[in-house]
Amino acid sequence: MPRTMSEDCNSLASQAIDLVKQVKHNFQTVMKEWNDVKAVHDQVLKGDPTLVTVSKKDLDRLGREVKMLKQFIPKVLNSEFTASYAKLDSTEQDLERAQVEIENVHAEKEHWKARYQNAATECDSEKETLACPMIWWHPQPAPANEIWILGTVTSSISET
Repeated sequence: MPRTMSEDCNSLASQAIDLVKQVKHNFQTVMKEWNDVKAVHDQVLKGDPTLVTVSKKDLDRLGREVKMLKQFIPKVLNSEFTASYAKLDSTEQDLERAQVEIENVHAEKEHWKARYQNAATECDSEKETLACPMIWWHPQPAPANEIWILGTVTSSISET
């Protein structure tokens, strides 16, 4: 369908408005930069110690160094990052192995602790059962009517 003249005019008007907005924005940006340059220039004239004058030769050398840094830093950081990442991965694996080993040692400690407690309980119960008086026979021949209990003569056996 052919466009009408009013549609063409509206389209051109909207494009013109967009261009005017872009020009206005660009003008404001240039004015801001100009004011910044002017402020720096005023500071230089006042002798501001934070500002330094640099020769064109030094500025060119600095620009070349910046370009070289932009080229080499990603390579250096990339290799260092890769090496660090590999180190991190191996360290994490070592940490996991150490944690598993700690868990195993802890389980073994608990096992030996339980065995110790069982043995101690068994020992205590044996002590209780052995605490009753035992009959010991004196190593030297004793008269037939005496019994030695825990190393002392307690009674005489009557003969019946």
